[in-house]
Amino acid sequence: MFDLNSNSNKYGAIAFIIGIVNLLAGVFMKNFPYVFLFPMIFLWFLPLFVVTQIEEKSILSLGFRFEEGKTLSYFLHIFLGFIFLTILLGLEYFYRLKTNQNNQYFQDADILIQIIIQLGGVGLPEEVFFRGYLLQRFRDCLGKTRGLFLSSLFFGAGHFLTRIPEFSVDNIIMASFTGIHTFISGLILGYLLMKTKTILVPASSHILLNILGMMILRNIFS
Repeated sequence: MFDLNSNSNKYGAIAFIIGIVNLLAGVFMKNFPYVFLFPMIFLWFLPLFVVTQIEEKSILSLGFRFEEGKTLSYFLHIFLGFIFLTILLGLEYFYRLKTNQNNQYFQDADILIQIIIQLGGVGLPEEVFFRGYLLQRFRDCLGKTRGLFLSSLFFGAGHFLTRIPEFSVDNIIMASFTGIHTFISGLILGYLLMKTKTILVPASSHILLNILGMMILRNIFS
């Protein structure tokens, strides 16, 4: 029986509601003129507010930690995560090419701008929200396996829903492919967090994928 008197269950229920809010916001703000407000509000502010004001915990509970003796292990996991994530993204892009739906997936941009975007609006905040916040609350509430699955499901669903307007409803298969790819990526990133106990590892793999991985795949498929 689900006991809301238990803090882990209560915080897990709140995390589930926040996850739904995030999904809905992602859909409705897709074409919003000030799209930069989405990560600021729904990836940064919401989890930080819930953790500090409702759970009354430190932001360290989102996984912001670094153990000096594990530096080599961190780098190894970052590299392995980056490799697996890049392979998954490559499979998606290969499918796009086969179906003539590359849709300018890889866009050229100044490297400094890309880093700023990844730190402020994509790679890092997504990891803070989906792994640092959702995964750890779901894990405490449901256990490691179900927590990992559910947080990854939210991650995949978010990318699926926001891709439907991009690909059009008629091409929902492509959006589904993206959703499955990001769901599996969520499992990998979640594993990295649980294995290393720091959000810095999955965030680094995620950011490397979105910058270096895309550069590599752009050169391969161009």
